[in-house]
Amino acid sequence: MSYKFNRNCHVKSLEENMFCLHGRRSGEGVEGSRVGGLRAYEKSLESSLGASHSAPLGIEERITGALGLHAGWGETLKGEERIERLMRRLEKNLQVSRRTMGDLGILQTCAECDEKAPEGSCCSRGLEKKYGLVLLLLNLMLGAELPGWRLRRDSCYFLGHRGCMLKVRHPLCVDYLCPQLETTLGREGLMRIQAVSGEEIEAAFLLEEAVKEALRRHLQ
Repeated sequence: MSYKFNRNCHVKSLEENMFCLHGRRSGEGVEGSRVGGLRAYEKSLESSLGASHSAPLGIEERITGALGLHAGWGETLKGEERIERLMRRLEKNLQVSRRTMGDLGILQTCAECDEKAPEGSCCSRGLEKKYGLVLLLLNLMLGAELPGWRLRRDSCYFLGHRGCMLKVRHPLCVDYLCPQLETTLGREGLMRIQAVSGEEIEAAFLLEEAVKEALRRHLQ
């Protein structure tokens, strides 16, 4: 599956793999795919929100669900030794990624492109569909504030006026670089950012898996 960004760049999507709780096509339409061992919880959550089982949750409903999970289980989850350790690891990786993006000029380039390019930034409307309940929960656990409405009509739900409002991003968002940046960074710059991005993606994946396992225990 490919994904089109605002700037007409196509990349392979990881939507079917690591992070998202996604929907799949069938002969009768879209069916909610209950993956990651949270089938029973997702069904009960959708029911409590009045959502149909014939379609995936919308982003506002997923945010509401993540807020509910955080209110009910956030402190319990953060109190588990494995999760606490993985959270510390991810926070360090996020700091390194942010610093490296600044050193390489990626943050400035993306901000200038977002402000001046007619087609806008690469953070396209629809990218928020890749964010499942647990990934949103991780953001809340790490102190991010999830928006209550879309700030920019033609962009990702989580793109604010000063960049992405999330701390833990989908692998596609972490790994993607537009062709202009790839050219500007050169081989050494690409190798440097890819190395730290890989560490960030791995740390986030391990934390999400640990949180999913803990939720299975608590919600059985």
